[in-house]
Amino acid sequence: MKHNIVCLKWGTLYGPDYVNKLFCAVRRNITIPFTFHCFTERSQYIHPNIVIHNLPHNLPGVGWWQKLYLFSEDAPLEGRVLYIDLDTLITGNIDEIVLHNKGFICLRDLFLARMNPKYKDKFGFAKDAVGSGVLSWEAGTHTQIWETFIKNPQKAIKSLHPHGDQKWIQKVDPTRTYWQDIFPGQIVSFKIHCRQHLPKNARIVCYHGKPSIPESINTTTNVQGYRIPPTKWVKDYWYDENDSPTFKNRKTTIATAKSDAASQDKAASTRKNINTAESAKNNKAKTTANNRNSKKLRMAARRRRSRKIQ
Repeated sequence: MKHNIVCLKWGTLYGPDYVNKLFCAVRRNITIPFTFHCFTERSQYIHPNIVIHNLPHNLPGVGWWQKLYLFSEDAPLEGRVLYIDLDTLITGNIDEIVLHNKGFICLRDLFLARMNPKYKDKFGFAKDAVGSGVLSWEAGTHTQIWETFIKNPQKAIKSLHPHGDQKWIQKVDPTRTYWQDIFPGQIVSFKIHCRQHLPKNARIVCYHGKPSIPESINTTTNVQGYRIPPTKWVKDYWYDENDSPTFKNRKTTIATAKSDAASQDKAASTRKNINTAESAKNNKAKTTANNRNSKKLRMAARRRRSRKIQ
């Protein structure tokens, strides 16, 4: 079976570094053959081993609606698909998650899942609300998710505003199972489960809303009743192993800057030495001239004294 791991980058919220870091994280935590795909309208600086696909539709609204295109019959995918949001950490081996190939699998909404089971929002979604940060399905199936949406995207988006793609999936496709039921404790929320430490069995850590991954490393975040201090261990799982084009370009730029700085320092040092030498030479010349003048004055004074004696 062909295993596809897919991400999507639309707009400028996430840069190519997110794509590259997710790819490298997957590569570090998988032992089976896979193909990594990125659907995007901007492919600059994305790792050359990632298969790039264009997003053919300029959809209205927020970029998350682009995710629904992955369920189109036109999406260039074959075999099993594991979709992962860009703001995700891979913290353990994901072979079992990739190999699990039964039906359509999604997250139970990571925020509503902690609510009272009787809780319902205005759309009637409660504990079984869909989260779309990690999805798995067979390419070419569940196409109604896209087909019903693309008939009238503006109407679909307006009907669920301010919510997004996961509410649409919830609405049109009831044939789903949940990762939390298949792999309990292995796909977790950073905001809910990782405030103190990384849970022992966690393989995938999902970010949703604030903080972002960089914010979680360096800043304290107060959000939705949580106070989340800087979490330094995140850096251990979110890096690109120095082999992405963005890192190489950055590394080259830094090396060039250091080389330029060294050259400038050397030139400045040479100029300083030259100026010092010239200054010393001038000072010596002045001293010699002063000594000569002093000698002349002393000799003139002796001659005057000699004349007076005579």
